[in-house]
Amino acid sequence: MTYAYDPQLAPMLEFLPELSIEDIAASRLGFEQMIAQLNAELDESGVDIEDRLIPGPPGAPQVKVRIYSPLALAAATPGLLYFHGGGFVIGSLDSEHGNCLALCRNLGIVLVSVDYRLAPETPFPGGLEDCYAALQWAQQNSAALMLDPTRLGVFGQSAGGGLAAATALLARDRDGPKICFQYLGIPELDDRLATHSMQQYTDTPMWNRPNAELSWDYYLGAGYTRGREDVPCHAAPARAEDL
Repeated sequence: MTYAYDPQLAPMLEFLPELSIEDIAASRLGFEQMIAQLNAELDESGVDIEDRLIPGPPGAPQVKVRIYSPLALAAATPGLLYFHGGGFVIGSLDSEHGNCLALCRNLGIVLVSVDYRLAPETPFPGGLEDCYAALQWAQQNSAALMLDPTRLGVFGQSAGGGLAAATALLARDRDGPKICFQYLGIPELDDRLATHSMQQYTDTPMWNRPNAELSWDYYLGAGYTRGREDVPCHAAPARAEDL
């Protein structure tokens, strides 16, 4: 299908890879290679970076996080939990390393990027529970992290945006930790895929309806069926009736 697009976007089209998450192993490998190239010359100056394993959800493995802190931080600063994108099936701490560096450096905040477990190996709610465990850990260790526990936010792109919204809902429903800010970038929120864009963009580069359908099928796993009424709002936050 032919699509209309702004001419200013034309130079970027050649950089958009063909992606089908039907072959997960190949998709992950190709994505990792692309990210390695993008990260090869990143400027990490002015930021202290530490990878750490933290307690996971009850009965689950530890969660790997990457902590970004401004150098010479003298007082507690706002904290941001960062959840990468990748359709729930692709991505790692390296995926949005450059964005995390820029946010930490430019905003002067402590940022905790979360390497949540991916589907289909770990369907809902595994990855979400990893994100919530990281939020709890950040609040409980706020003094050591030099972050203000009253100014904790969540940030996510794509599937990470869906996880950020779902983490906020979990925090509400479990009586904490309290979140004061959400950034949901092109978030993956609704398994019903009833929006105009999901009806129209069926063969666009990188992301399209077939990939979105597979993404939700992988994430929901055997427990739920995409589009059915029993899918919970913690899986698909657009289903929440009360925010």
